Amino acid sequence: MSSPVTCLYKNIIRHLYKKAFPQEYQTTRYGIVNIAGFGDNFKEFQMHNNMLAAIDELKQGLSEEEKELIDNKHKHFVFLPLKNFYMGEDRYGYFLTKKEQIEKEKWFTALPEIKKQYSFTGKYFPEVFFYHHGLKLLPSSAISYIKDKFFIDCGAFHGDSCIIMNEYSPAHVYALELLPSAKEILFNNLAKNNINPANFSFINCGVSNEESSVTLTDTKNMNTIKSVSNSGIEVPITTLDTLFKDRKNKIGWIKMDIEGAACNAIQGAINILKEDKPLLTVAIYHTPQEFFGIKPFIESLNLGYTFMIRNLNPTSSHLETTLICIPPLGNE
Repeated sequence: MSSPVTCLYKNIIRHLYKKAFPQEYQTTRYGIVNIAGFGDNFKEFQMHNNMLAAIDELKQGLSEEEKELIDNKHKHFVFLPLKNFYMGEDRYGYFLTKKEQIEKEKWFTALPEIKKQYSFTGKYFPEVFFYHHGLKLLPSSAISYIKDKFFIDCGAFHGDSCIIMNEYSPAHVYALELLPSAKEILFNNLAKNNINPANFSFINCGVSNEESSVTLTDTKNMNTIKSVSNSGIEVPITTLDTLFKDRKNKIGWIKMDIEGAACNAIQGAINILKEDKPLLTVAIYHTPQEFFGIKPFIESLNLGYTFMIRNLNPTSSHLETTLICIPPLGNE
């Protein structure tokens, strides 16, 4: 436990930091601070937690490449200002490693063909269309493991991930999205790619570790369950365990990129994890709770998962850090 003097010192630093950066302190800016309402920003987390211990725990069982990635992230958390810093060039590409620079060139080289292959209303993201949320990095045994099972797309938005999921032979894809306006756009995108809509279900909801609801304004842009308003539409919040309690098939793959809410959402899927052991691809860059908490939580369940952590957007040093949780493939 911290001494009174240490606590006083931390509170003084925190107060001065807020005074120095009153607007930036609560600003949402990719991996540098949190999505408002889901947890501390990374600088706040650094002040109030033993980040070195959290880093050591996160590194357990990972490759040297992944440990280096985590160390680089730590440097960003500690040293980068929160927003609007100028480095003489693109601030999001400034801290790319040499390998990420190579991957960036590969992405831009592949992009013209990707746009020919896939018709999509919206931006083409590398984590989706180039890396397939990390599945391009996995062995064929992992791909076979998920075949003919249910897939869950948490944060489906306009269906780019659904288009990719269709390539992996799902029994059915459940697209979960807060915004009801996304449904029409999602199915239009499926139609443009000659994908059978009968294989997809759109569910207008958010996911967490308890049942609730949220009122929000449907702006037709990406949203979070913390983007509340006094008026608008009421959207149910549920758990994956509740939503899929009576499932008729095993769940093979859960993709989750829900703007900072993944910690609670994973906790709300414990039964699915224990019973089905799905492949998980989870964006963990929004908050320190996601970044440091999800892997140790899943490890604590002793289900035999192994893990990879990758940056799946080589155009930015901050975006799309993804935790890939690989089930014990030999126990199918």
